[in-house]
Amino acid sequence: MPKGLEAGLEYVAGWWIRRRAQRIDLVGEAAKIGERIDTFEGRRNEHLADALRQARAEWSLGRTRTPEARQRALAVVGAVASRELGLIPHREQIMGALGLERGWLIEMATGEGKTLTLAMAAVLAAWRGHACHILTANDYLAGRDARALFRFYDRCGVAVAAVTGEHSPVERRARYQAGVVYTTSREIVGDFLRDRLRLGRRVSTEQWRPWVKRRGGEHPVVVLPRLHTMLVDEADQVLIDEAVTPLILSAQRENDQLATLCREALAEARELVKGGDFTINVARRETRIDQTVTVGRAAEGRHALLRVPRWREEWLGKALLALETYVAGKHYVVQENKIVLIDESTGRSMPDRNLGEGMHALLEAKEGVPVSAPTETMASLSFQRFFRQIPRLAGVTGTAMDAAAEFWRLYRLAVVTIPTHRPVNRRVMAERGFGSEAEKWRFVAATARNCRERGQAVLIGTRTVAASEAVADEMRAAGVPFTLLNAVRNADEASIVAAAGSTGQITIATNMAGRGTDIVPSDDVLAVGGLRVIATERHGSQRVDRQLFGRCARQGQPGIVEPLASWDDEVLRHHLPTWWQRWGTRWAGNGWALRLSLRVAQWRAGRRDVSRRVGVLRHDQWLDQNLSMGAPSQGGAKPKPGGRVVPA
Repeated sequence: MPKGLEAGLEYVAGWWIRRRAQRIDLVGEAAKIGERIDTFEGRRNEHLADALRQARAEWSLGRTRTPEARQRALAVVGAVASRELGLIPHREQIMGALGLERGWLIEMATGEGKTLTLAMAAVLAAWRGHACHILTANDYLAGRDARALFRFYDRCGVAVAAVTGEHSPVERRARYQAGVVYTTSREIVGDFLRDRLRLGRRVSTEQWRPWVKRRGGEHPVVVLPRLHTMLVDEADQVLIDEAVTPLILSAQRENDQLATLCREALAEARELVKGGDFTINVARRETRIDQTVTVGRAAEGRHALLRVPRWREEWLGKALLALETYVAGKHYVVQENKIVLIDESTGRSMPDRNLGEGMHALLEAKEGVPVSAPTETMASLSFQRFFRQIPRLAGVTGTAMDAAAEFWRLYRLAVVTIPTHRPVNRRVMAERGFGSEAEKWRFVAATARNCRERGQAVLIGTRTVAASEAVADEMRAAGVPFTLLNAVRNADEASIVAAAGSTGQITIATNMAGRGTDIVPSDDVLAVGGLRVIATERHGSQRVDRQLFGRCARQGQPGIVEPLASWDDEVLRHHLPTWWQRWGTRWAGNGWALRLSLRVAQWRAGRRDVSRRVGVLRHDQWLDQNLSMGAPSQGGAKPKPGGRVVPA
């Protein structure tokens, strides 16, 4: 990572490249392509097939990929979409495909048709002769898009497949051979790590073929073929929000003492006095324990590790974090007598993920469920490190410009904003402040009842499962019917979100709602002002707020956003100094003071998150430089196309 003057020069270089990219005449080029698409209307299928063969043959030859060839290729691909899917690509979708082809990160507003934009760019990538991987938010969207677009890809001469958690290694190996593969970041990074374990530290070019010839037939070696082009849907979530999360492959090992250790550490931690025996920073998840506890009382520990000051401090610190910073309903839920983690950026449950370093076992002991056997880490890799090594990386999302500088710093991705197809007709009301959460929930129930009586659909967005349950309790008490969607009640998520635009429908959802699924308001709902989104709490990132706001007023439809806040909200409690919080509570009814406090708290939260991501990057580079045994360092630059995608 550059520092000092070099970092400043890099920031300026990123700004200049983004500015140059934004000034390229995508509008004019897209207009020419649109005119070419119109020429295919009314023509016979034979004419389109001839044009398709010619465009594919021309585009597959690298020396002929001129701007004119790109226009011809995208025009015939757009004509296939119109004929096979009944979707005529509009100018903004063509502009997005052009940007993806150039390797940019495209910001397209929610509801602008990102699925077709990605598909058009994926066809051109597959025609280059390399597999194109499209990463979606979850397994459902990967399977849905692969099925929905099968006829389109088949007509373009490109095989398409989806790889999800339900597929076996043999099925994965076969599906990864398709020209376009829909999957998730978790699946592809997991397969990458498993392949590394099969091959060992040293990987030869010959071994990177999908299989090798051995006596008795073909013996599978790796699941993934060579990675080349990757298009990321909801790129801000995958490349920024999940960037610091490492994916860890582990194996269970025998240790009967872990459950006893966790229970005794929690029992002692519950007896400690906050502010006297220990201090804790909830935002940073850091604890500081007084020496009288770690050294003076070490002999009191019953478990052997709790009698050693060094290990006593570590395990008591972890136990305090489990008690003070991990909250049921927000960070995890208990399902089927197991601890299931919740993704804070989406609100979705993650049943196959565990916390490391004994923290998951501590949470199990805290909630009184069976403590899992300890695990041994076999391999780990951060998503950030993985994506920095992809030769051709591009993506699309509705909220990228807020993190444009970070996208450039981490991935050398220039962010380009695509205008909306129709003018935005969304009305965002000023924040309404409340002195406590109870007042806020009562207001939400009253507003939802009034909207239902008018026939207006309402989407109530919450940050946590616990908050969604609290709103649901208030709605039940008020006698207002509703549908609840959160990490605990997430069955048929897509159908629930799709029905959220029905007349008088009230939907309560964590911020998992709608990413990848359109909410289509009925005509009756549009007649009374469109979908109303009630944002009950601001998030640490304004990008997540914008995603929730984007659930309404798509494609020029009317819509209303009503953001709410109280001084009990987590973003204010964790990211403002104590003196500021005391000052704010005296001005609970002052909207100006609340808005200022929210902006400052979100800015401080954003700085913390950026610092974490930069710290992970520096750690990865340290590993490359010190533990790579001669392997080249990443150095912030992508490997050349065609190079091996193998981390040190």
